[in-house]
Amino acid sequence: MSFERFMASLYMTAMMQLGLMHEQGGQPGVDVIGARQTIDTLGMIAEKTKGNLTRKSRDSYRTAFMNCAWRTWK
Repeated sequence: MSFERFMASLYMTAMMQLGLMHEQGGQPGVDVIGARQTIDTLGMIAEKTKGNLTRKSRDSYRTAFMNCAWRTWK
């Protein structure tokens, strides 16, 4: 698994927990606490990988984190 795929996985998980995405044929569900934990995990990853990411990986992280964070504030 690449870093970018890992970030995409966390992003998709957060979007599902926020009820913004769901499995085909399924009903969206909201898990605010789970979404917050997933977003906090993204934040923790940022701290732990600071200075150790390629530009591509850093951009992947920033996109995932900012999209999740923006959706929770909206």
